[in-house]
Amino acid sequence: MSSIYIAWFVTALILIIIEINIMSFYLMALALGALAGGIAAWMDGTFTAQAMTAGIVTIIAASLSFVLRKKLRTSRDKSNNVLDIGQRVTVQPASIREDGSARVTYRGAQWEAFASEGPVSAGIWIISAVNGTQLILGQKVCEYPSQNKSDTLSSDLQSANTDQPQGQSKAASSDVPN
Repeated sequence: MSSIYIAWFVTALILIIIEINIMSFYLMALALGALAGGIAAWMDGTFTAQAMTAGIVTIIAASLSFVLRKKLRTSRDKSNNVLDIGQRVTVQPASIREDGSARVTYRGAQWEAFASEGPVSAGIWIISAVNGTQLILGQKVCEYPSQNKSDTLSSDLQSANTDQPQGQSKAASSDVPN
């Protein structure tokens, strides 16, 4: 029995320690291959048998780690999209395009927005799905306020504030006894 199996096991241990620090999954495949090569060496296999065993186990483990990483990444991406569903986004009139889509700002970034049914119109929408950088808008909550309504609203607010004595707000004037 040669002592080469100790080199295989030490190599596997070093790769596992590096894998714990890096978290890449592929070093674990190499570590499993080195461990298999060490077992072949411990069983007095030739160096060719040791290398073939290590290579085959590494290829199988790397393929499995690729599938595992892909599956984990996909489920993590889908769970992140769940946070966006049900949130509100405002579609500005100027952002609507001729094809029925719109460019909206959501979470500090520009997104392409499409209505789940029909074209997008100005207003506040609820996000029903996320497809990459595209927001799929479901239900429209309310229309976008027109200029006339906002002018009327701002003039109503100004008139409400001018009814009060200067320096006092409506709440402060109601608290002061006459």
